[in-house]
Amino acid sequence: MLAVPMLIVSSCKKKSTEPTVTEPYNELQMWGYVPDLYSIDVINKSAPMTTKYGFIDKTGSIKIVPSYELCEDFSYDMSNVTNWVDGELKCGYINHTGQVVIPFIYKSGSKFTSSGLASVKGENDKYGYIDRTGAVKIPLQYDFADDFHDGLAYVQTGSGIGFIDNAGNLVIPAIYKYVSIFNEGYASVANDGNKFGFIDKNNNLVIGYIYDFADIFVNGLAHVNADGKSGFIRKDGTVAIPLSFDMAGSMWEGCAWVKTGGLYGFINSSGQYIVTPQYEKARDFSEGYAAFKQGGLYGYINKAGNVVIQPQYSLAYEFTNGVAKVVFPDAPYGYINKSGVVIWRKTK
Repeated sequence: MLAVPMLIVSSCKKKSTEPTVTEPYNELQMWGYVPDLYSIDVINKSAPMTTKYGFIDKTGSIKIVPSYELCEDFSYDMSNVTNWVDGELKCGYINHTGQVVIPFIYKSGSKFTSSGLASVKGENDKYGYIDRTGAVKIPLQYDFADDFHDGLAYVQTGSGIGFIDNAGNLVIPAIYKYVSIFNEGYASVANDGNKFGFIDKNNNLVIGYIYDFADIFVNGLAHVNADGKSGFIRKDGTVAIPLSFDMAGSMWEGCAWVKTGGLYGFINSSGQYIVTPQYEKARDFSEGYAAFKQGGLYGYINKAGNVVIQPQYSLAYEFTNGVAKVVFPDAPYGYINKSGVVIWRKTK
C-alpha cells in the first residue's frame, strides 16, 4: 500500500490502530490542505536536547513562536498541536494567532477538512469527530476514523471498514478489509482474495475485483496494477492507458509519474511521455512543479520537462501555496519558494 507522506511527524497523528487502506500519494492536493503557515522546529533553549515547534509564513518570518511539543501544518485556519498535560502528551487545536481554541484533551487528532470536521481519539481509545468549536459531532465510538472526503469518511469497527456520512450515518457497512477514500464518486476496495475493484456511494460494485492494486480516480483516471504492471482505467472500467509500466502514480494536474526499466519519467493523460524515464525517483506534480531525483539528489521540473530547480536536496516535497519543504544533504530541513530561494532553514 502507498503511505501518505507527512511534513512533520507528530504523535497527534493516527498511527498503530490505523487500518490498511489505499491512500493517494499527494496528501496536500487530495485533502485540499493549502497552508499559509508552515511548521518548524527549533532547539529548546531551556532543554538543549529537545525541540519546540512553531510556525512560519511563506516569507520565512516566524508567526507563532515555537512552544509546542509537536504540530502539523495549518488546514482551514486550524492546526492540531501537542503539549504536555499532567505528564501526558495531549492534542489540541490553535488558530492563526496561536490562540488555543480546542483544549489539549485528545490522544490524537487529524486536520480539519472542508467538511468542517476533524477526527480525534479520546481517552477511551475510540475515534469520533469534532467541529471547529470543539463540539463532538459524531461520538467517539470507532476503532479508527479517517478524514471526510467526497462527503464520506471510512471508519473501522472491529476488523471491518465501512463509510459514514457527516451526520454519522453508516451508509456503507463495515465489511471491507482494504479501502481507499472516496474521490470523484468512487472508492477502491479489496475482497478476501486481495483483488481490488471499485464501489460507488451506494456500495454498488461498479468495477469488478480484477486488479492487484487500485488507486483513487483523479481527473477521471485511476492507476491500477495487474500481473506486476501498472496503467490507468476510466470510470467505466475501460483501459485508458495500457498496463505497461512497472509502477505509476495518480494523474495529478494531468500528469503522472511512471517507472519502467528502473527509471522514472512522466506521462500525460493521453499516455504520452512528457519526460522519458531517466530519473532515479519522481514525485507528483503540484502547482506545476514535480520533484525528481538524479545523481542522488532532488530537484524540480515543470510540465514542459524543463529543470526549474537543479538537483541539490536529499529529499523534496510538493509545493503548496508556493512553498515546498526540502531536506538538505547536511541533514537539516527547510523551506524554499518556487524560485529555489531558501525562505527558512533549520540550524543544527
